[in-house]
Parts: sequence; C-alpha cells; structure tokens
Amino acid sequence: MSTNKEPHRSRVTRVFAILHYRTSATRNADDHTTVFPRTSVKMKPRILLCLSVITLLSPLAVPARMAAAPGNERAIIITFDAPGAVCGTSPNGINAAGSIVGYYNDANCVSHGFLRVHDGIFTVFDVPGAGTGSFQGTLPVAINPAGTITGFYNDGSGTFHGFLRAVGGAITTFDPPDSVGTRVWGINPVGAITGSYTVASGGQASFLRAPDGTFTLFQDPGALYGTYAIGINPAGAITGNYFDSNNVSNGFVRAPDGTFTTVDPPGAIGCPQFSGCRTYAGIINAAGVIAGFYYDANGVTHGYLRAVDGTFTTVDVPGAAGSGIGAINPEGATTGTYTDASGIGHGFLRAVGGAITTFDAPDAVNGTSPTGINWAGAITGFYYDVNFLNHGFLAVIRKD
Repeated sequence: MSTNKEPHRSRVTRVFAILHYRTSATRNADDHTTVFPRTSVKMKPRILLCLSVITLLSPLAVPARMAAAPGNERAIIITFDAPGAVCGTSPNGINAAGSIVGYYNDANCVSHGFLRVHDGIFTVFDVPGAGTGSFQGTLPVAINPAGTITGFYNDGSGTFHGFLRAVGGAITTFDPPDSVGTRVWGINPVGAITGSYTVASGGQASFLRAPDGTFTLFQDPGALYGTYAIGINPAGAITGNYFDSNNVSNGFVRAPDGTFTTVDPPGAIGCPQFSGCRTYAGIINAAGVIAGFYYDANGVTHGYLRAVDGTFTTVDVPGAAGSGIGAINPEGATTGTYTDASGIGHGFLRAVGGAITTFDAPDAVNGTSPTGINWAGAITGFYYDVNFLNHGFLAVIRKD
C-alpha cells in the first residue's frame, strides 16, 4: 500500500534556554507531515528545544555542552526534543549525512516519527493508518545513506505493520505473506529491508524485502522458538538472533546466498537468572564485522566484535558491571552502553584501534543509551533525566 504524497523537507540546534514561539509550522493534512522551521517552533513548557547552527560534519560554530570524557578527549553533545514531544524523544539511527530518525511521544503517549537533518530542522510524520491511541502510532527505526526511512507502526487494533518512507515523503506500508504482526529493524543502502514477523499459524520468522517489494522468508535451521532478523549490510548479509530447542538465544548471520552461520562468542554460556539469554547479534557493517553482546555464566553482559574470519574480540568498558555494543559504523568504530555498580547506563565509544571513551549526555541522571553511529563517528541516542523522561542527543568525541 502506498501514499504518493510529497511532504516538505525539514531540519535542530542547541541554545541553552527554554523557548516559546508562536508556530509558523505548516501541516499538510494529505501527507501526514509537519515541517518545523528552525526559528519558529511552538513548544510545550516542559520541552527543551535544542537548536543548532552547526553542521554535523563541519567544525562547530558555537559551543555545545561539553560532557566528561577520560584523558585528552571530550564529548561535544547537543541535546534535543522533537517538536510536540511530551512523553519522550527516542532517536534510533543516523546516516552519513548526519540525518537522525526516531520517534517521539505526545501528551497522550501516541508515537510519531521524526527526521532531524544535519542543520537541525525537524520533519514529523505519521504513517497513514497508524493508531492514535496511547502506545500506538509510528515507530521509525533506521535510515539509509540516501535518506530512506523504515520502521513499523501500530494500527488501531494493536497490530504492527512495516513501512518505508522515501526521500520525497511517499510512504509505502507492507507485511510479509502470512504475517499477523510485522517489525522492521534494518535497511541497507539499496533499500533492502529486514525484520521479523509473527506467523499466522504461530511462531516468529524473519524476512528480507527487496527494493522491488518482493519478499524472502526464512528461519535459522537451528531455530525452534523463533528467528529475529535485525541488521543488514550493503551486500545483503543479515544478522539477528534465533531461539533453539532449549529456548536459548543464539546469534546468526545469513549470507546473501542464504547460508546460515551461528554466532556465539567464547564464554557465551547464558545467564542463570534469566531463561533464554546467551548471545545477541544485532548489527553488521559493510566489511562484514558483527557486533552485539552476550551473557556469561554469571549473567554479566559483554560486548563483542566478530571479524569476517570468525574471530571474536570481547569489548568491556573498564570498571563496568556490564557492557554491550548497540551500533557499528563502516570503519568499525562502535558505540553502546555500559552499566555501573548502581545499574545506571552510560555511553561509550570504542575506536577502531580499541581505545574506549565513556560519556554521558548533559542532564543524564538516569542513564545514557547510544543507538547509532555514522561513518564520521557522530553518535545519536537518548538519555533519561531526573524524572526518567527520555530526550535525544547528538555526540561527537574529539581529542583536545
């Protein structure tokens, strides 16, 4: 199903003030898109508008907040909320151009999609047919280098469906054959999409949707309790997790020719306090390096990298109670979350050579969670404030 509408284009900055403007934003009822000019945004009193006059990939023109980082490194961080966000802002991905995609929740906890381009202008959008009740709505999860966005939405009946939003704004909705619930997690540069779905007869399977809209459905051969595809790289290799006959999670990589390989790092035993946990293989970059996290016999999480030749590297933040990688860029730099002794999450960047820099977003009292990193090393994600409300951030780690 498609909607062939052409929404306006859109784009944020950091000014350390709460701004209240009479809006000149325009709403096009036909294309379900609202564009917010950078200098005129109507905000709820509790929302901090993060406006920026900087371009992500050029030198900073104005000082953003500096967050603590070890050694001679510093984290330059811009925080932001999407216009209309009351119950939180959740960035999920960032592309090479610095465009960030995610969703925000309004005063009724309805989810709406947003696109924040590199110079700070927002476009907010809804998939036609998305539910308008609490905990329903539009949930973008990924953006490719061309600016094509994918994700899923929850309709009025509570059923999930996939969607694709083209650069011009046209939205196509889709479900794999025999699906009664679709969740999309990854898109590659040519527009191939992967995710998982609930089979009408029961169980979880995964899919590859080609750019022409055709589907390939698959299950890992070792799966008995479901296969969940998450990441896809430019070559079409797919990573994810499957649950075996013991209902334990194992990582997998599916090659473009359909061959499956299990991904379980040494030491991935599974945790005694939670049933089913072992390995999560969420992401794969253009070089074929897989990143994720695993549980050891004591239930402690560790990040890992798996090279193309199958060798593993464990990634632990020094002093952390647990570590996990959530994103990897084409060069092999990774970002993720580690927990301290109190169970609070903090962000980290692991450079290609292995050096680790930790950071927290300003005002992050109850945790920082990176979700994406682009080729230039710019990181996006969200953090929780003192009231456990989540806000977006954009971070660049630089040497002094």
